[in-house]
Amino acid sequence: MIKKFELFLNHKKITEVFKKQDKMTNLFNRGGPIFMSMLSIILLIIITISVFIILAFCLKKTKRSDKKLYALRHLGYMALVFGLLGQIVGLFTAFKAVKMGEVISTPNVFIDGFKVSMITSAYGLFIFSLAILLYWLFNRFLLHA
Repeated sequence: MIKKFELFLNHKKITEVFKKQDKMTNLFNRGGPIFMSMLSIILLIIITISVFIILAFCLKKTKRSDKKLYALRHLGYMALVFGLLGQIVGLFTAFKAVKMGEVISTPNVFIDGFKVSMITSAYGLFIFSLAILLYWLFNRFLLHA
């Protein structure tokens, strides 16, 4: 019985899922938990507003959906700004660490620092793109069809 359980745990698909989850957690932590958390909250709000817009369309209540539609667009802008702000703060702290002598400045350190600082801006850009795409789709096909 124990061998069957061990075979189940060693299955490739299960281990791949755990590896992907570890990579996502690592990206979340490396990008800075404060900015990544704010961006994740904005993403959840965008998804919630999208569900409410779809429900309002299905129930034929489009009067208040225009406000939700504009909120969706503005949350996308906020995600982009938070992503860029996270990148600037990350670069500022990295340069401060190099200046204080905590890290030896080599080209590899700067390249790794830029790579880590781009995580929040890439996540913010992804959320922005999703919000603008949803705004365009809802505006074009649901509300003003």
